[in-house]
Amino acid sequence: SAYKRGQHEEAYKKFEEAFQKKPNSELAYAFLLRAGQDLVAGMMNSPDKKMQEVGHRLFELAKPGEPLREGKEVVLKYVEDLKSDRFEIQDSASWHLANFGPYAVRFLVPALADRNQDQFRSRVMLILTKMGVDASLAVIEALDAEDAFLKQNACIVLQNIKDERAIPALKRVYEDPKEAAEVKRYASEALQKITRKSVGELRKATDYYYELADKFFNSHPAAIKEWQRDHLVWKWDAEKKALTERRAARFTYNENLAEEAIFDLLELDPNYVGADGHSAWSLFVLIHFAEAIEAEAGIGSAIDALRMGDLDRDDLVKVIRDIEGMSNASAEAIANAVRGAGSDAEVETLVMKHFRAQAKVIRANALAQLPGKRYLYEAL
Repeated sequence: SAYKRGQHEEAYKKFEEAFQKKPNSELAYAFLLRAGQDLVAGMMNSPDKKMQEVGHRLFELAKPGEPLREGKEVVLKYVEDLKSDRFEIQDSASWHLANFGPYAVRFLVPALADRNQDQFRSRVMLILTKMGVDASLAVIEALDAEDAFLKQNACIVLQNIKDERAIPALKRVYEDPKEAAEVKRYASEALQKITRKSVGELRKATDYYYELADKFFNSHPAAIKEWQRDHLVWKWDAEKKALTERRAARFTYNENLAEEAIFDLLELDPNYVGADGHSAWSLFVLIHFAEAIEAEAGIGSAIDALRMGDLDRDDLVKVIRDIEGMSNASAEAIANAVRGAGSDAEVETLVMKHFRAQAKVIRANALAQLPGKRYLYEAL
């Protein structure tokens, strides 16, 4: 390419022509994979300002942003198109939804409860299966629903994906004395497919939750998929009977997932002690304090990037929101304060003051939930 030959001006013109055609995130991501992430990273760090701009634009375009740019109406239209009898329409919808990835999942999961449209439901299940690990954490959360038919179909999807991260939740469903027998049967079949063991050979759900929380916490490659382009944390809202999502900062994503796993464990057994002799509560402490430490380091790096001109103030606000998972009202308040600050030094003072207060809240909340100080000493 012109860039590799050092002909930066020619390369810039060609990239600019490509950008004018408004490529979607899938095309940009495909280019990033084909060209190599090292090459794009090299552009972002190039002494040539134009190539820096190209690198940053490619990186941003490669994010799964199409459903965010266009809005949920576009996603819902494709979901509706899945019901079409015309192959070209439903096939196009299937392709788009699969490429939207996790951002389409919450619009697809309700179809798992649809008892009236078998073909539509089957197409949705096939798309979720194609998404693989991009969809599995969301589908796992659907096992918390009340609808038995939805849970049966969630078990089938997880059985097809074969993501080991589903084992704790599936085993919990199987062990639940209040669960419907039919749902238990599907959970059992999914467990056998994923583990290649009979259910009788498996450990308790709490053991698997503890193991998974530890893997999340330590960013084990079996639990944290590094190639994923998004960092979404899923939760089933029992009141709304719907799947919800929230974004997490990349460097706190593993702690966010570990926290969810440890809460699920503690709900089953608040006195759980792992095979390593450590309690679930001590791991809970480690997760929360690591999250606070990494968040503090992350916000410090964002402030440094602002000083160097690598981030603007709007970018800084996005980083803060990702770290803390603030409400829209809180995010808007700090966004206005940051944009209205007179200098970057004032921004730094404002943000660090706000963040340190929030960090204290994070730590206080963790300590408040501990049933005794001995777990804090155990974590130390």
